[in-house]
Amino acid sequence: MSKATGSSYDHVIFFHMLKTGGNTLKTIISRNYKPEEVFQITKKGFQTGPVDYFKSLPSEQRNKIKLFRGHQHFGMHEYFDGETAYFSLVREPISRLISFYNHINSLPNPYFRDLIPQEERATFGDFVKNIDKYHDQGNNGQSKVIAGENLPHEQLLEKAKSNIEKHFLFLGLTENFDESVILLKKKLNWGGIHYIKKKVSKKKVTKASITEEELKLARSLNQADIQLYEYAKEQFQQLVVENQDLIDREIGKLRRMNRRYQQFYEIGSPIKQWFKRTFNT
Repeated sequence: MSKATGSSYDHVIFFHMLKTGGNTLKTIISRNYKPEEVFQITKKGFQTGPVDYFKSLPSEQRNKIKLFRGHQHFGMHEYFDGETAYFSLVREPISRLISFYNHINSLPNPYFRDLIPQEERATFGDFVKNIDKYHDQGNNGQSKVIAGENLPHEQLLEKAKSNIEKHFLFLGLTENFDESVILLKKKLNWGGIHYIKKKVSKKKVTKASITEEELKLARSLNQADIQLYEYAKEQFQQLVVENQDLIDREIGKLRRMNRRYQQFYEIGSPIKQWFKRTFNT
């Protein structure tokens, strides 16, 4: 994984993998880039659009983008000139799948509600068996995104690890979100990194509530992601050791600030709207 800082790059690409804390990280990104410097893969909003639209833009227009983000797969660096690198967060794979399952079952959003037929997600085991027919970020979804293609397990893992080594400036852990954003701030020369948690699913299913058979099935179908996560965790822990003084100085301040902002955000609608406009959250 590249050790260079963000200032070494003309463009950075944020992989927003489902249920890894990406929506929370997006609020930090928005605070550290001008709107015209960001392109987001989506169907609405400023400077946004589907992947094919971005690819069709003139190269001069694409190269004005400093940060590209969205639910895309590896390979978007090919559409930029100059130095380009990726960053993302990964999450313990079974916890990510459980969160995805809860997300689909708890939100009224038609996209997620209708993503997979109810009878094919009646239980977590059903969901794990069927999700790959409907979404490419189901089983081994993190490895598929980073590899940029769907391959047999061993090839998928090796391709993902190779892309991380060659093209990533940072790979953080959802479980260590605060440490991750502190390290990202250093690497990308960011300013404010305080945040309010976004899209936190109300837990219905937990690891403790799924059966041993369901857990065994999920593990068998996610071997690439399990090994990728262990690889990422080892790399991340080494980075933490190398930056322990920085983390010790910053983490208390960050958490105190987050508590204050979360309290203000939850007070009520008028203050919440003022808060959102003022702090771009």
